[in-house]
Amino acid sequence: VTERKLVSENIEYGKMNYSYSTGGYTNYPSTSSSLLSTYTYATTVTYNNNTSTTYTFNYKHLNTVKQYYNGTTIYKEITTAYNTDKLPTSVVTVDYDGSLSRTTTELYTYDNKGNILTYISPKAEGNSSTTEYITTYTYDEDVYVEPYEEDPYTIYYYNMPLSVTYKQDASTTIRKEYTLSEDHMSVLEECIYVNNVLKSKTEYTYDNYG
Repeated sequence: VTERKLVSENIEYGKMNYSYSTGGYTNYPSTSSSLLSTYTYATTVTYNNNTSTTYTFNYKHLNTVKQYYNGTTIYKEITTAYNTDKLPTSVVTVDYDGSLSRTTTELYTYDNKGNILTYISPKAEGNSSTTEYITTYTYDEDVYVEPYEEDPYTIYYYNMPLSVTYKQDASTTIRKEYTLSEDHMSVLEECIYVNNVLKSKTEYTYDNYG
């Protein structure tokens, strides 16, 4: 694709032009295993208002950098790092205003099923050890059962959320707790605590369609 636009009664709208940097490859590689780990390639989308966005990808075909331009002047850059499961672990955004710039960082961790465990907001300024600007999540876990005189087995559940905890400010901690149905497939109740004091409770009921 080199150009995309909407046309109505011979009038063009939303025209976008595409250009590509292949990193020296003449054909699109079929698998990341055939690429060097340092390999990158890019796509630039240019809009009809003289702005453009360049998307840079790594050898695993993950979008690692987005650069936003007004003419030839960059005004925003977003850099994303990923874990081995291809989930984002950090997102660093730099906003430019002439010779000035502002950098914000968001950090993420996950469990082995891809559920988010922690999110650290830009207010932490990239400090992964913060206790003030972190949101933590817990989930329903599988159960390993060792019955008497029977072979052990695992009951696999659905990773439903059990709690979300964060600080509203330095002296206020919010915790949301969820009570699940017997089959672990639905949330029956949500309780919201402020500094360990119950402030609200919501109960849910479901029809036969869930």
